[in-house]
Amino acid sequence: MQRLIRSACTIAAEDIGKDRAGRIARNVQKRYEALCAENAGEPKALQPHTFGRIYPGVAVYETMTADGIETDKAVWYVREYFQRFSAKAVPHLQRLIRITGSARKIPGLF
Repeated sequence: MQRLIRSACTIAAEDIGKDRAGRIARNVQKRYEALCAENAGEPKALQPHTFGRIYPGVAVYETMTADGIETDKAVWYVREYFQRFSAKAVPHLQRLIRITGSARKIPGLF
């Protein structure tokens, strides 16, 4: 199962319960596979982005709202996944910026 789908449904399980979240995850996976099949003719350069981030997010949103979860809450689950995913990279990026001195060289960027 795709990471975004698994993680978003794990986050949702905290609110809606493991059984319902597991059922939703299976339906999300089916919708994701359908989206990938519908867009199989996409340029290869776009596929890592669309197949890895956009289509899983769309599938999570569509499936959750179809299951009766409010639209705001479905968006929150996807957003929460990306925030948790990004938070893991922050210390590494901060260290890289500090080591290379990028903050002093290009202060307007930081």
